[in-house]
Amino acid sequence: MQFLNQKKNSKQEIVLRVLPNEFLISVDTIHTKGALQTHYINGKLPKKINPNFIADDIAFLSDHLARLVDSYNLVGHTVTVILPHKVSNFKTVNIPLDLSKRDEKKEYANFIHEPYDFWKEYDEDLVDFKEAEIRAAYLYTKKPDNESVMLYSMSSKKIIDDYIAMLLGAGLYPTKFISESQSIIKGVGTLLNRVDQNKPCCIFHLSPNNSKLIYTESNNLSVAQINISELDEGLLAEIPALSEIDNNFWEEVATRIIGHLKQGINYLKSELEISAINQIIFVCDFE
Repeated sequence: MQFLNQKKNSKQEIVLRVLPNEFLISVDTIHTKGALQTHYINGKLPKKINPNFIADDIAFLSDHLARLVDSYNLVGHTVTVILPHKVSNFKTVNIPLDLSKRDEKKEYANFIHEPYDFWKEYDEDLVDFKEAEIRAAYLYTKKPDNESVMLYSMSSKKIIDDYIAMLLGAGLYPTKFISESQSIIKGVGTLLNRVDQNKPCCIFHLSPNNSKLIYTESNNLSVAQINISELDEGLLAEIPALSEIDNNFWEEVATRIIGHLKQGINYLKSELEISAINQIIFVCDFE
């Protein structure tokens, strides 16, 4: 067991993500001279839970997280929480207003006094949530339609409240919630050079019951949910446990995963009229 004692004149940034079978925690320790140390903590859960709906498991999760937090000397720290994509959407949305014009910007400001009523016209996922935390930022005006392209995020208020209750019960203080897709894009961006960051890119995120294809370029962002069967997810989950894997097995796994990837790319091409993708990056939550 490694205790993460915070040294004088250093700052710690903690990020938490909940998966069906475990907690994932990263602890960045930033020292005065700019040196950065990152520790990763995995906390296995004795039963499978649904990160999209933790209401029935708050006490159970708080108890196990509290033990983990206490073991690593993190009690009382603030934490950033990564929310699952299904309850925290992050994408670009077009609205029929040109926010570069003062009068239409004023009209938009009046509309968003009731944000749910306004945004439900442009985000079909909002119908699943009675209350949501919604944020949007203007990117640019799309010609010749004079539509504004907005960077948009939505999170279920109920889910946020449940996560807050779980974290407070474990001795942590949540200060920020970000979407899973946003955190993945940010992480991948640190691996790319400045030129590649602005080129069309697809991130294939393989995750239990939560796989997705994220398309991003300089001013465009879209996420396509990928439905991978329980059989295929079972294959991915069993890979590390198998001591002998022949070429036929790997070929079967690769064929299935590539098939899902092609379906996602075809969907994005038909929806967004994408002509080119500079690179495809794989991010995997399976061990």
